[in-house]
Amino acid sequence: MIERTGDLWAYPAEWICIPTNGMRKGDGTAVMGAGLAKAAAQLCPELPAHLGKLLLAHGNHVLNLGLWDVNGREIHLVSFPTKEHWRRASHLDLIRRSAKELRADFSNVGGPVALPRVGTGCGGLGWAVVQVVLREELPGDQFVVVTP
Repeated sequence: MIERTGDLWAYPAEWICIPTNGMRKGDGTAVMGAGLAKAAAQLCPELPAHLGKLLLAHGNHVLNLGLWDVNGREIHLVSFPTKEHWRRASHLDLIRRSAKELRADFSNVGGPVALPRVGTGCGGLGWAVVQVVLREELPGDQFVVVTP
């Protein structure tokens, strides 16, 4: 894992991870009401419904959300679960599991996979703790943490 500063949405990666939780609303859409998940839902209004269906089918795991038009640029979005319920804090064990799944499923996509400092915003964890886990689970330079 390497770290860069900049705008995650403008970072030159075809794959961007969105921190998510495992909750769905009564209408079946995924709860994406804060942080980067909210920004993604605003940029891609159909995303909450799509993620909601995937959560129902596969559970709260790293999921390929498909190719989306983000500000006129096609980007593959990937869910990165950091918490089970949106009201609770992020959980380090879930972040570790998500990082392992990300490495297993996306190591061969042929380009960088960008992610924010997962679990540290609305999730409430300190970056120093999360950084250790991500460095262990996402070795090399294919996975890029982009910080504003």
